[in-house]
Amino acid sequence: MGKNSVAARVREHNRLNGFGFVIAEFLLVILAALFISASGLLHNRVLLAMTGVGIAANAGAVIVIAAAQTRDHEQSEGLLKVRSPEFRAMLRQNNPNLSTHTLIVFVSTLLPFLLVVLLILQVRTNTRRIR
Repeated sequence: MGKNSVAARVREHNRLNGFGFVIAEFLLVILAALFISASGLLHNRVLLAMTGVGIAANAGAVIVIAAAQTRDHEQSEGLLKVRSPEFRAMLRQNNPNLSTHTLIVFVSTLLPFLLVVLLILQVRTNTRRIR
């Protein structure tokens, strides 16, 4: 795994926020996404249901990485340290590209599903025009 890979950036995110917090955070994301999927299925909105499942799968991947880091006894900073001004200063100094990395992780996890949604919408639109 390269230093600049998305997985490396996810690992960095997990280490800085604390593995327990990340696991709890992304479990909530999974629950919300599955709720959206169930709602989509109940209302015959397959696209919405698929999007929710995709988001849940991505959140699951983050949890798997955090669990592996915990299993491997990696050290994490933990979210509570962020309250300290000294820690925040050290964090900015040691991770000058952290905001960019966060944006890359965000975009790389949502972009594939956005593209699928746009493709399905285009196919549906073109199918209606043909009829």
